[in-house]
Amino acid sequence: MRPTQYSFAPRVRTGILILLAVLFISGAAVIRNDKSKSRKALAHWPGFSYLIQERDKTVLNAQAMTLSFIQPSFDPLANFIIYHQPIDISEIRALKGYYAKAITFYPDVGEVYGMAGLASYFLEDWDEAIAHLKTATLLNPGFIWFHYNLGLTYLKTSQFALAQKSLEKAIKTNPSTNLSMVLHSRWFRQIYAPIPAFREFKIKKSLWQGYQNSYKLLILMTWEEKEFSSMLNYAESALISDIGEKDAFLYYAGRAAHELGDHAKAVDYFKKAIHENDGLGDAYYYLALSLKALGQNQEAKQLSKYSQPEEGNSFIDHDIQRIFVKVF
Repeated sequence: MRPTQYSFAPRVRTGILILLAVLFISGAAVIRNDKSKSRKALAHWPGFSYLIQERDKTVLNAQAMTLSFIQPSFDPLANFIIYHQPIDISEIRALKGYYAKAITFYPDVGEVYGMAGLASYFLEDWDEAIAHLKTATLLNPGFIWFHYNLGLTYLKTSQFALAQKSLEKAIKTNPSTNLSMVLHSRWFRQIYAPIPAFREFKIKKSLWQGYQNSYKLLILMTWEEKEFSSMLNYAESALISDIGEKDAFLYYAGRAAHELGDHAKAVDYFKKAIHENDGLGDAYYYLALSLKALGQNQEAKQLSKYSQPEEGNSFIDHDIQRIFVKVF
């Protein structure tokens, strides 16, 4: 009897095909995983390197196309930034949907979280706004507006200690770095670039307002809490930083010093504030009080025509009304 002859060639071929299929599927899975260590290793192999590059290009094009289909008009947001015009609720929802989709495509980009957080802020979805803005500050810790808007959101939810921490981080950021980020970020350019009225000087002006408002919020918070030593420190820090509105910060320093009983310092600050802005009626009134406390009654008497500001109509009240949420 002739021994049975087995042909291994078909089985070998089948095994090789199966192995290649497994390797291909595994490689495809690795390529799809942007953070995979294996993907980084395969990127050095000529064949896989090409596949990875082509895959990435295809994905980026598909993501850009998807976002272009749902991209809302940025005009309402730009008009809010430039002219402080209110935004319709439907326009805010459209922006929120756009940035929510952008987050799924760009989970490591702080700007999309920051803008999604802004939309949630407008919709008064405080928990979501806080979550997005916290992520934005982690991804872009040097950007003032993410800290500022997070601080405002904490204020809206009466989380004052957290608000204070966020605003302190805001005033510690670098203005030049912030300006560069706004000018070069694709997510911000798509908002302001099409608008002729929006020029670099407007961005710079808005940036300085961000620092001014951050200091003012810290000052007003400590005023409400009667933490006058901290209030004086914030006011003096703002003066040292030379961020503008010198008259306001001199006035706040004077009010804090007056409440602390340091009337000589209060007189000095109030006089400087009046020198910067002689229309500060509040400053004249409190200057007179401080002069009286120092026994300088004759000079104080010359200011007797200035009465105590009515409740809700003081310089502090007006400043509170001027501070609002900002983008950049």
